[in-house]
Amino acid sequence: MKRPSRQTLEIHLESDHLVMNGSRSESPGCVLRGVLSLYLSKPTTVKSIILRFSGTMTIKWTEPAGNGHERLFREVHSLVQHEWSFLPSRSISYRINAGDHTFGFELPLSGHLPESTQVASFYVVEYQLCALVIRPSLFSDYTAQRPLYLSRQIPTPQGALTTPIAVSNQWMNKLDYELSIPTKLYAFGDDIQIRYCEFSSLQQNSLVRIASLIEDIHLKHLICKLKEYMCCPAIHGRFGGKPKRHGRIIRYLREEDFRRCPTQTHPMVWSKTLCVSVPESSKEIQCDVRSEAVRVLHRLKFEIVCQTTDGTLSGFNVELPITIRVMTGQLPTYEETCQSLPYDPALLIALRCNEDDPRSAWHLHPEFRSRSINNSSHEPLPSYSAIIRSFESSP
Repeated sequence: MKRPSRQTLEIHLESDHLVMNGSRSESPGCVLRGVLSLYLSKPTTVKSIILRFSGTMTIKWTEPAGNGHERLFREVHSLVQHEWSFLPSRSISYRINAGDHTFGFELPLSGHLPESTQVASFYVVEYQLCALVIRPSLFSDYTAQRPLYLSRQIPTPQGALTTPIAVSNQWMNKLDYELSIPTKLYAFGDDIQIRYCEFSSLQQNSLVRIASLIEDIHLKHLICKLKEYMCCPAIHGRFGGKPKRHGRIIRYLREEDFRRCPTQTHPMVWSKTLCVSVPESSKEIQCDVRSEAVRVLHRLKFEIVCQTTDGTLSGFNVELPITIRVMTGQLPTYEETCQSLPYDPALLIALRCNEDDPRSAWHLHPEFRSRSINNSSHEPLPSYSAIIRSFESSP
């Protein structure tokens, strides 16, 4: 099988999803690290090589302008701008040999930056890296782009989000129902397990349990939706004084085949095992956000539909709030971070270039093996504060 051709210019990141821990006033921020790689199949003339990092906030809305017309308002705010010049422009072009050329970069990001968010087309916060290799006239420039997702994780009291949540009630003296999930906190790629359990173990498991109180009604179907709710408050005179709201369905499940589990007190009881998967990509689902400008929340919404013996359909809705984060665990301990590999641009680019065959990167970089075996030789990683101080003191 023919191996796909390599791209000329690529941006490799240590992580394309950065997390800021703490509120905007308390967070130390995070560090953007990566490598720009340039592959040339033959000697090439270039004028300069630059990499730009930018963050923008775009807000759009319309207001009535009379006579049935609407006036469009648009605000664009620059959040962060930075440029690396790996080969500065000059009057005489550079002659670069064929082969791989790599340029490492690093930038501390302030903790007050807003999270990456998109609320339809009227509120967008996005961050992006753009690389440009400028060539002489009559030659096409080389370009590359890569988005960066920035999220925030607010510390919560121990157990505040990891304890089970449940809702139980009676509907019109016809049905008893109980819904429960084992935790409120989920991360990208997690499975939300919703399954049957006995009443006595409600606090230990997830459940969907519905019991009929009368004989002439039975469960027709159950719909479960994972929904994302977004709201932009009407601040600073935006949105015509009314908040903008938007919602979307992330996951949709419909179940009609239920298992009968009669008990002594409820002879007509239905149960069902459900599994709702949280998407792995930040393009499909966003983290929860609570800020002055935008709020993003998530809920599990259940629609329970029943049918009587004469064919009449009726139903009701139940909601369970959940929280979506990048990760569900706490920050790693100091000892755990010391056991990880120090950041090495050369190693990063070698691993990226050999993703199809990780063994090749292992053999190309024997230092990787020594670092993995002998943890005592690790040099401690610099803290965010130390990196920020070094940038501030540099000319």
